[in-house]
Amino acid sequence: MCKVSVLPDQDFTTRFYQASQLTKENQQNFVSSPASLLVLLSLLFSSRGPQGNTRTQICQTITGQNEECNERMVQKIDKQLRKITRAVEETTDINGSKVVTISNAAFVQNEFEVLPSFVQAFSQDGVNKVERTNFQTDQGFQDINNWANSSTGGLIKKLYNEPKELSSDTLLVLLNTILFTNGFRSTFSKFLTQSGKFRSTEHSIDISMMSKMEMMEYSKNEAAGYHLIGMNFQVSPYKFLVILPLTRNNLGAVDIALKNNFNWTAVGEGLETKFVNLTMPRFKLEHEIDLKTTLQFMKITDLFSEALCDLSGINGEGQLFAKEAKQKVVLEISESGVKAAAVSSISISPRSRLPSKAVSFNVDEPFFCAIYDSSLRMPLFLARVVKPEPL
Repeated sequence: MCKVSVLPDQDFTTRFYQASQLTKENQQNFVSSPASLLVLLSLLFSSRGPQGNTRTQICQTITGQNEECNERMVQKIDKQLRKITRAVEETTDINGSKVVTISNAAFVQNEFEVLPSFVQAFSQDGVNKVERTNFQTDQGFQDINNWANSSTGGLIKKLYNEPKELSSDTLLVLLNTILFTNGFRSTFSKFLTQSGKFRSTEHSIDISMMSKMEMMEYSKNEAAGYHLIGMNFQVSPYKFLVILPLTRNNLGAVDIALKNNFNWTAVGEGLETKFVNLTMPRFKLEHEIDLKTTLQFMKITDLFSEALCDLSGINGEGQLFAKEAKQKVVLEISESGVKAAAVSSISISPRSRLPSKAVSFNVDEPFFCAIYDSSLRMPLFLARVVKPEPL
């Protein structure tokens, strides 16, 4: 493992994006859920499974602070987790259905003894699922995939494509899903959707292009080399942001901004209303992230070390480490709105012994987009679209 790390700052999304982009597999089409990973790490931390330096590293990564983990930081993590959960519970559409659904689960090997205190803290009085399974057969593989499929409304049918992806010595898998379904307040007319070209420096793709002309939230950053629009969903406080380089096919400018000085906490405050002529593709993205590598770049290293990991708060004995961590995400953009889902997982194994004038905004080239929560001031989902798949 090369010794590259991500400098701490106050924005978890920025640090997560920085770390993910150090891996080649994440440098083309990319869609992630910083919020899903944040919830999973916060829940693991709040359940007091990690102890010692393992706990300290997770605490510092969540909060973006280098100091020794103290009670103030612990309270901040707990408060943030409650805030996210409460915000989700309070956002429903006109039919009373949740716009965002967050689910958490722990699948435990049948004979593995877990401390009641960990089970109680993780389950949060029965809100989160804790279930016994058998990882030594296909049962664990099937149980987790069935749960992921159900929790994401069928958008992610499988977290694992085949049983061998899940090690037979697995004792515990911790999971989080986020499902987002929200219609645009002003939808695209299907009658205006027509075949078009999506062009980059490397390819040209035939794809259905949606279009509409109306007043939208808009912002331009000349210094950073990008402009963006914000489309309101039917249910607030969510917006769909599209970030486009000012110079054609200069997506690197946006990439640099997202890695450095992009202020997610203030993005909703700097938007003005403009008359916009918008065209953009109807598309679907699917992506899988190796969270183990990403988290190691974010300075969570002990968790994945057989020699250094301390998860004694799970079973009272320790001798455990996180063998794998991954995230699978799906994003669908159509005329009516957006569907997105993410599954994040951390699998635990025993130590060896045993991721006006219309402003022209023509999205026919690579771009970034995000589902942004104005209340939490962070994106639930962040995507880079280099080669969109027709939907």
